[in-house]
Amino acid sequence: MSIKKNFLYNILLNISNIAFPIITIPYVSRILGVDQIGEFSFVTTLVEYFVLFAALGKTLFGSREIAKLKDNKRSCNRLFNRLFTINIISSIFVSFIFLLSLFGIQQLTEIRCLLFIAGIPLYFSALDINWFYPLSVDRYRPDAGNADGRDHRRNRTGARPYHRLMDVHRSIFRKLVTYVSTTSA
Repeated sequence: MSIKKNFLYNILLNISNIAFPIITIPYVSRILGVDQIGEFSFVTTLVEYFVLFAALGKTLFGSREIAKLKDNKRSCNRLFNRLFTINIISSIFVSFIFLLSLFGIQQLTEIRCLLFIAGIPLYFSALDINWFYPLSVDRYRPDAGNADGRDHRRNRTGARPYHRLMDVHRSIFRKLVTYVSTTSA
């Protein structure tokens, strides 16, 4: 991909990251009201804590270890299989704890349906392999030449453009789920 094309995509992404919330937040706030926005914030925060526990820090660890072994394909495959197995086990375990807490904690009964829907990223976190590619390819290169191992060829916010795009899609999905669940109730 050419530099001009990357530059245009990056500008488009930055503009959409600014414009989308400016357009949608007032509308969503007016439609949902204070109580539903509070419920949405509580639900997403709760689910994000469970996703954090399901991750077990494997993003940083997996990227670093895969980068160390990228020249040895057999060892890299073996490490990938081990980390992916740990990922599946931890995600299933944390999802099970999450579902138990939905039925075990009395205060969550009113928003149980919303928690089920908001828990979708948690349920599918077992399939998340962002720790393998593309971070491991060039972020933690042993020959990066800097002590912290970071690749300084990033944009000025520190994030790669495709990760920011994934965050935009995730926030759109969350807002859509909130809108659908509150209008159907």
